[in-house]
Amino acid sequence: MSCKEEREQKVIPIFYHVDPSEVRNQREIYKEAFTGHEENADEEKRGKIRRWKTGMREAGKLAGYDVKVDRYIQ
Repeated sequence: MSCKEEREQKVIPIFYHVDPSEVRNQREIYKEAFTGHEENADEEKRGKIRRWKTGMREAGKLAGYDVKVDRYIQ
């Protein structure tokens, strides 16, 4: 997502068998995964995890292609 902000590049997310709202709201499997990574992380890794969470949240808000239902969403 930094390339989108810093270099004005286009980002088109592909949601492959996942509801975009799960990515955006970081529920279910995303919540579990991030929680697991944060438990054993030092401060540097926690910073990276926070950036990943923010990037995933931003990507979930973008228009993209939802492969689960085979349609383009906006």
